[in-house]
Amino acid sequence: MRCRFAYIYQVVTGRRRGIVPTLICIMLLPFSWLYYLLVMAGRFCYEQGILKSKRLPCIVISVGNIVAGGTGKTPAVIALAQLLQRASMRVAVISRGYRSTLRGKFAIVSDGEKILVSPQEVGDEAYLLARSLKGVPILIGKERFEAGLEAIRRWQVDIILLDDGFQHWKLARDLDIVTVDATQPFGTNRILPSGTLREPKSTLRHADIILLTRVDQTSNLNSVYAQIRKYAPHHLIVESVHVPYSLRTMDDTAILGLELLEGKNVLAVCGIGNPDSFVSTLRSLKIAKITLLDFPDHHKYTLADIKLILSKAEVDGIDFIITTEKDEQKLLAFHNFPIFVLSIKLDLTTRKDVLETLLLRISEPH
Repeated sequence: MRCRFAYIYQVVTGRRRGIVPTLICIMLLPFSWLYYLLVMAGRFCYEQGILKSKRLPCIVISVGNIVAGGTGKTPAVIALAQLLQRASMRVAVISRGYRSTLRGKFAIVSDGEKILVSPQEVGDEAYLLARSLKGVPILIGKERFEAGLEAIRRWQVDIILLDDGFQHWKLARDLDIVTVDATQPFGTNRILPSGTLREPKSTLRHADIILLTRVDQTSNLNSVYAQIRKYAPHHLIVESVHVPYSLRTMDDTAILGLELLEGKNVLAVCGIGNPDSFVSTLRSLKIAKITLLDFPDHHKYTLADIKLILSKAEVDGIDFIITTEKDEQKLLAFHNFPIFVLSIKLDLTTRKDVLETLLLRISEPH
């Protein structure tokens, strides 16, 4: 069953090509049409006031996307939260908690000082946010309005960052930031489930700011801009890159210099939306050879997976097994596993001052 799911995932994300993958995508098209109708009906109802959005008594900034997985949304949330922190704003992050096992309207992942749950309970993204953001409460839940009220009550926050909030119309927001991956701006250009688009490309016009990620990993940035401008002709576009800054063990007992990877053979292990971007980031470190072993996005690793990884590393003469911070949360259960974690951060490279000014202006008391 797991192998079958992995195959379908590769088909939908465009990593499998040929007659059979094409036929599978065609078979899924009717479901994509149905999904499209449901999504557009939902957005229409909220836009026309048929369904009402709830408004929190604080500033709400949404960070989302229109492509499922791999746009660099989580590093963007971390970077924006840190930017607001430096401006002395009290910030909380509310995430949907994808694949969380916790019950109830919402749950507190971190109070800003300590993490209160395990990664298995809350999912990889929320746990990564909690590990990365000190002084920022992290909450998850389907009822994000209730979670927001709790954040305001407990920590008197000025701003709530709504992680993955572009399609969460139930909660009103003051600013919509949409992340677009420069290496694959609109994914496979097909709507879920036959493709990776969560909404039609035209809904990009509802964003206030486009945060373009991984601009250093594309050879034709002008083409990317042209694609975006078709749907968001006058929007502010801010460019960013993912910068690796440390290599460490999962238990944090050792932090190594990135220069140690130069000229080495590396096995890249990941279960993320855009594994090619992980390889590109590693390639910037002058590694001699990179072998990719990729799993579906949000993959839950098993003992069989660990045996496969170790076997491949031995056969290929690998010097370092390296994974992402997102995957780390799902590998923590496997103790004494000789794998290193590459830490990355999102750096704004253009119009950073414009974005900072806009964020601070919208955050001022009215």
